[in-house]
Amino acid sequence: MRRAASVQRIKAKQSRRRSHSQRLRANESVLLAPGAFSLDKAKSRRALAVFLQLLRIALARQTGPVRIDMSCTQRFRAPALLLFVAELDRLVRATKAHSRVRIDPPRNQKALAVLDQLGVLRRYRCVRRRKFYAEDVVFWRYATGSDVDGRKFEDILGEHEAKLTTKSMEGLFKGLSEAMTNCHHHAYTGTRNDGLALSVAERRWWMFSQARDGALEVVFCDLGVGIPETLPANRPAWRTRLESFFGQCADQEAIWEATNVATTSTDERHRGKGLPEIVSLVRIIPGAVVSIRSNRGSIVLSTGRGSGMTTRESIFGTLISWRIPMTTPPEEGNTWANR
Repeated sequence: MRRAASVQRIKAKQSRRRSHSQRLRANESVLLAPGAFSLDKAKSRRALAVFLQLLRIALARQTGPVRIDMSCTQRFRAPALLLFVAELDRLVRATKAHSRVRIDPPRNQKALAVLDQLGVLRRYRCVRRRKFYAEDVVFWRYATGSDVDGRKFEDILGEHEAKLTTKSMEGLFKGLSEAMTNCHHHAYTGTRNDGLALSVAERRWWMFSQARDGALEVVFCDLGVGIPETLPANRPAWRTRLESFFGQCADQEAIWEATNVATTSTDERHRGKGLPEIVSLVRIIPGAVVSIRSNRGSIVLSTGRGSGMTTRESIFGTLISWRIPMTTPPEEGNTWANR
């Protein structure tokens, strides 16, 4: 009798759990992630923008569980992946919705290895069957913070120091320091135009680094109001001058103008020199490339060359990417060059 009663209690408990799970699934939002996370082409850029907007709506305006289905995702470009990780982190922090988010992992083994290496699978309730490894994925690194924190450079750059020239390290350190300073003082001075009006007190930034093909790529992201929005607030004459030339100040023109002005909005020397400091690497390091995306605008700078465009889709923030050639220490052979 006791055993029969015990079995009945277990069955009743299991039934209640199944009913609870069914109720959760009935109220669950399922978001299908893009097959490719990239900002390089119009089609992939538009797909990512739509996906991120649906993610914002699901987490900020709804109360049910959110399942991000990445099973069809096959590849990532670092800036686009960082934008997704930053958006998800910002939304979870602002809405305290960490327990509501679950990720269905990619079937593609390399894409799965990237998310595993960056800790995304651990943070968002993704059950991994085993540790996945890919040779060029183990060099991805991730950091986030809300201050100008030099200790974060070690997390991102420490292991690559021996493979970078002194000029490269100094230039990258100055660029990242300036990006953190701009984020802290300027990026979060207004309301972000993503339609959510979330109250986010901290001024957070996010960073990736990726070493591959003989080069180090470092990407920095903030989800503030964007350079085109801070431009008239910091330098009102800029907007007037740009509009007199172009009729309407497109976002890429605002970024170009910001990179040409080497003074701060407060004229304080200790505050750095803004975007000119961030793009200075292309003048001192042969082969270096710096790209800046902010809202709908983007520019790419390399030695003696530059290009830009304004897109239909906004990233609602700023992404800065540095790509720097690395040297190979003699004792390590040609591992980097041959990959």
